[in-house]
Amino acid sequence: MAKTFLKKLCAFAVIGITLVPMSFVRAASSASDTVIDNIVNATSSDMNVSIDLTMKTDEIAQPISVHAGIDGASNAENEGMFDYSFWSTDQNGTFEKHTGSIVITSDTLYLQQDNDMWYFLNRTSANAPSDADIQEGADAMKSFVTDMFDYGVVEYTTETVDIINGIVTTRYAYTVNNDVLLSYLEEKGYITADQVADSTFADDTVISGNFWIDTTAMLPVMFTMNIASTPSETSYTNVQLSVLFNSFNQPVTITEPTGAIDLATASWDTTSLESVATTVATAASTNDTDGDGLSDIEEKKLWHTSTHNTDTDGDGYSDYTEVINGYSPMGFGKLDSDGDSLTDYAELTIHWTNRHDTDSDNDGYDDGTEVANGYDPNGIGRY
Repeated sequence: MAKTFLKKLCAFAVIGITLVPMSFVRAASSASDTVIDNIVNATSSDMNVSIDLTMKTDEIAQPISVHAGIDGASNAENEGMFDYSFWSTDQNGTFEKHTGSIVITSDTLYLQQDNDMWYFLNRTSANAPSDADIQEGADAMKSFVTDMFDYGVVEYTTETVDIINGIVTTRYAYTVNNDVLLSYLEEKGYITADQVADSTFADDTVISGNFWIDTTAMLPVMFTMNIASTPSETSYTNVQLSVLFNSFNQPVTITEPTGAIDLATASWDTTSLESVATTVATAASTNDTDGDGLSDIEEKKLWHTSTHNTDTDGDGYSDYTEVINGYSPMGFGKLDSDGDSLTDYAELTIHWTNRHDTDSDNDGYDDGTEVANGYDPNGIGRY
């Protein structure tokens, strides 16, 4: 039962991340349920998650910012391997960076942080959810997704067809209708009428993004979400989420660490993790003055575009639209700084490679060649 539990738990986590986008592919009434069922029933999954948050309030002089990245896979044997990174800058301008890895086998959880030694904990199934519990959760999510569509909380449009990792996908753009969302939450008893009346959420928050669906396999390929809140001129919160699903139902090899120390009897320094957690708990993402979907910091540091003009090069396409599609927001053509056939945006958000180095892992093969042939441009082996 433990293996069945872990398989469904990993798939269940994927459902949680893809919860909002699933409601947008309901070309027929059962389409969303089909995608969720395919995720739950997948024997393996591999994905990259990137989250950026920045927050500025009247009480702090500088914005707080956090980046979190997770590269994870679970295999047909119901084991998982995950690498993570956290970067944070607090209100005093202090920068911290932490990296680590987690490996999960059927009976053991392994942990490593900042290239320190490995620690392990024995897993027990006593506290693990049963198959019935997981199925109940999946059914609840299906119901919620259906509500999001049927109530009109999520509004979406079909944009175009994109190729991501060699997969032909349909791209959709979506927004959340805040007024309808609040009404739904009130109707379901999650919030009260007084809370709705007192809330400024509908007026100062915008939730939007894109998602890409493989409509042949009926599985998600990628999605982005932007949450921007500006309750005042000097106070703002911005959250940007990007998820790439590298594969489903493909072989994934899990390497179990050796020489790990029993965490139950060892002293493991969690100070840095607690520091990051504190920053994460109080942060969101950067301000977007011109509202084009690119934060001011991104426009200044990455793309060198105007923070006061949604279309810097005046070609009729917003800076954000050009960037996420791999085009230069400052002129004509694709934006590929190192000429490795991967756009800068793809290197930053999908492959996590160096956009100024054609061969990020220095293995003799350029990043574009490795990606095109299914190999990891950041290390050894296939994705």
